[in-house]
Amino acid sequence: MRPANTEQLYPVHADFEFQTSEVYSVPFVGTVLSGVILSGSVRPGQTLWLGPDAVDSFIPATIKSIQRKRVNVEYAEAGQAVTLALKRIKRVQVRKGMAMLAKKSDLPPVATRRFEAQVLILYHNTMITSRYQAMAHIGAIRQTVQVEHIVDKQAIRTGDRATLQLRFMRAAEHIHVGERLLFREGRTKALGVVTKLLPASS
Repeated sequence: MRPANTEQLYPVHADFEFQTSEVYSVPFVGTVLSGVILSGSVRPGQTLWLGPDAVDSFIPATIKSIQRKRVNVEYAEAGQAVTLALKRIKRVQVRKGMAMLAKKSDLPPVATRRFEAQVLILYHNTMITSRYQAMAHIGAIRQTVQVEHIVDKQAIRTGDRATLQLRFMRAAEHIHVGERLLFREGRTKALGVVTKLLPASS
């Protein structure tokens, strides 16, 4: 039996979700994703949504095989670190941070380009204002974000808490309200939590 706190962190009975931490191209196998199953369970042969891709979309992808600790398995569940081999998916179609999600219908999931976060500025040597950019870390996601707007303030500095509206600069991502955020640029560091997913434009 799994401990109760493990079930809360990695709910096995929820819809399947996996976040890619590494991508490989393996001879005679094809494209392989490495990461942790965040929720649900999976078996070879299942078709899932993979994305967001370069145009912010999700595409169907079928699991060819699953390995845990370099051993083929016929089942894997939330909380386990696995590698997933995909059928007919090219290496160039996948990047670190992409998600695999349960395919509950023919309607693909929606990716997030803009979001709101409550942050604490741990260190910045001057003032942070709108249009400031830094590298965001959310789970396995690593991408530059831009501060679009600081709610109720003109600028923030070391020690300030604020609500920021942020935009991913390269591509949309699959994120959740409640996920922890770290962003940094040089010596600048800020910690926060995602509080709202925003529409693509407003």
